[in-house]
Amino acid sequence: ILLLMHQKNIIYLDETKTNEEIYMSLKKNKKLNFLELKYLINDFNSSWYGHRTFYKENYDMTLQNINLLWSEVLDYEEKKQ
Repeated sequence: ILLLMHQKNIIYLDETKTNEEIYMSLKKNKKLNFLELKYLINDFNSSWYGHRTFYKENYDMTLQNINLLWSEVLDYEEKKQ
C-alpha cells in the first residue's frame, strides 16, 4: 500500500523512515485521515517484529482496512485533480 501511495505522489518512500515515521509525517501534513494506516502498521509490527500469529480474523480486518485506505487514497487523488 505504501508503494502505491508513493506512485500516486501522496507520500515519498524513504528507506531511512519507519512505517511509524511515514504515518506521523502524513498525520502532521494532514493530507488524509489515515487511521486505517495506523491499524495496518500496528498489525504489521505485531506479526513481523512481534512474531505474533496472524489469524483469519486479523487478516479479514486488515484487508478491510487496506480497502478503506485505498478508497481514501483514490478520493484524495480525485480531489487533487
